[in-house]
Amino acid sequence: MNFLQEQKNDNRLQLNLIHLDNSLKFQKNFISLAKENSANEIEALNLASHLRLWAKDNLLYYFSDFLKDHLVIDEKKLNVTFFGSGDFHHVTALILPFIIQKFRKNFTIIHFDNHPDWVKDKNRLHCGSWVNRAITLPEVDKVITIGVSSKDLNFPELKGANLRALEDNKVVLYPFYHDPSFVFSNYKINESFEQKGKKLFWKNIDKIDFNDLFLKIKKQIKTDSIYITFDKDVLLKQDAETNWDQGQMSLETIINIVKLLSENYKIFGIDVTGDYSKPIYTGDFFTTFMKRAEILIDQDLKVKNIENLSVINDRANQKLLNFFKQISF
Repeated sequence: MNFLQEQKNDNRLQLNLIHLDNSLKFQKNFISLAKENSANEIEALNLASHLRLWAKDNLLYYFSDFLKDHLVIDEKKLNVTFFGSGDFHHVTALILPFIIQKFRKNFTIIHFDNHPDWVKDKNRLHCGSWVNRAITLPEVDKVITIGVSSKDLNFPELKGANLRALEDNKVVLYPFYHDPSFVFSNYKINESFEQKGKKLFWKNIDKIDFNDLFLKIKKQIKTDSIYITFDKDVLLKQDAETNWDQGQMSLETIINIVKLLSENYKIFGIDVTGDYSKPIYTGDFFTTFMKRAEILIDQDLKVKNIENLSVINDRANQKLLNFFKQISF
């Protein structure tokens, strides 16, 4: 066995690519790098248009069974999954049970995102509601969300925000920057905001460096292990092109924070979403109508050239994958 073969076999990653759209496939350099790292590629385009944005339980059960047959989780490696557009971020909630099954330990979720993904939605699992599903899992100590600067924090109660989860310390939110939010109710003192009258004053992170941010995060982690989920819409436009409004964090800052986390905690897994793809929906008339109506409000209606955007996202995903390869497990 020569040196190159030894290196290939000494892969620290278990890499999964779930193709729910074509966003990753257009990133030729990233795909090449993923193949070099023995990526397990999962073709799921036939289900994706039903899953996109949100799905009800019958489809979620079916997709969970599909993942059971195709997703590979290795308790001896760092498990990394890329799965395309942020419209599929609720897939994170479907991956978590497989992580739990393998590791059987409590852990904290570190969630980088421009949106809090905490909308109360009882009848379906939404890319904007999956955090509420995650915090019901007994093994999940809490979710720490970092980088939000979207309008989701404008009148959050009217938008279905689960602010009580902040009171219960099941969710900790560190916005990048957001003005005070108007609310109708009174809330207990918690790590995420200070309430004065009917306004929540958020503990923004825009004025601190990544070392100080890490220390804030560290104070909130009570477990030895973590899982990281990363929606690239948290990034500046120079670092990513996504389907959603984007945040103000840099890719370099997030890599620096994850590096510090990896030096202090065992990382069970990482997932990455937030690549742009053209929205396609299927289902009954009411379902497709509701999904299209939703993106009229929340997304840029202009269809983008995915091949041009793929250059930016290809570069970011290569950088992330090369970084993940350096994380010791």
